Amino acid sequence: MPDDETPPEGGKQFTPIATQEDLDRIIGQRLAREQAKYANYDDLKVKAEKFDQAQVAAQTAEQRIEAEKTAIATERDTLASKVAALSAAITHRLTPEDAAALEGVPADRVEALAERLAANAVKTTTPPPTRRPPKSGVTTGDDSSGKERAAQALRGYSTTSR
Repeated sequence: MPDDETPPEGGKQFTPIATQEDLDRIIGQRLAREQAKYANYDDLKVKAEKFDQAQVAAQTAEQRIEAEKTAIATERDTLASKVAALSAAITHRLTPEDAAALEGVPADRVEALAERLAANAVKTTTPPPTRRPPKSGVTTGDDSSGKERAAQALRGYSTTSR
């Protein structure tokens, strides 16, 4: 080494490795320093696995609670629909079949459907009025009661048979 060159920082000069034993010793020291950096790696790995398991367990509990909330909400909605269907069936005097048909309907739509069912039931179950021609001298008024109509019919019968 020439005299005008300064040694690298740290003040040590490089000395070439002369024997295999020196090389093995230098490599061994370097490996020991690296292994010392990661000496507690296995402990950290175990702790990380336990932490991951705890997170999964906590997440599973949260998911289980969320599923229970959903099931309870669904059951509540089903019961509300049934109550609304029964209430509407009683109010509108629906048949048991119509009331059963309303049970799956959301509670907020039950009343409107019950009204439609009741209107359709009245249309289909009420026969159209039959009009017979009145007998001579007998007038039929929709405002008269059944007894009055019967009396009028008898009077009309008695006058026509003479």
